[in-house]
Amino acid sequence: MPWEKWQTTDNWGLSVINEFLEPRKWQHPFRAELYGSPRLYLIVADDQGQMEKDHSGHGAVVAARDQDGLKRLRAEMPAYHYPTTEAGKPVGKMKPEKFFDDAVDALRGGCWSLLRAKQKAI
Repeated sequence: MPWEKWQTTDNWGLSVINEFLEPRKWQHPFRAELYGSPRLYLIVADDQGQMEKDHSGHGAVVAARDQDGLKRLRAEMPAYHYPTTEAGKPVGKMKPEKFFDDAVDALRGGCWSLLRAKQKAI
């Protein structure tokens, strides 16, 4: 695997992650009960990724217990945010909170690599 230095900014990769997770309009390949298929899949151990009904009867993915369920990443993603001190700045100048973000930063780097590979193939 070839390595390249990652030229990034504080926000780089977030829009790519959002784009890769946006459901496209066709059947999900792993969950027949879902309609919509992202381009990025986070693969976890079977016992940490199955769907169950939540307290309101809606489907929910079982919580991760350890690294085999991507526990750190699955905890960081909903906590990832811009602090209130960034409000009012242009989006490109805003900086996400630099706390509890190690796994998200690694995902940003991985998405950067995927995008670079796609650009080189064109």
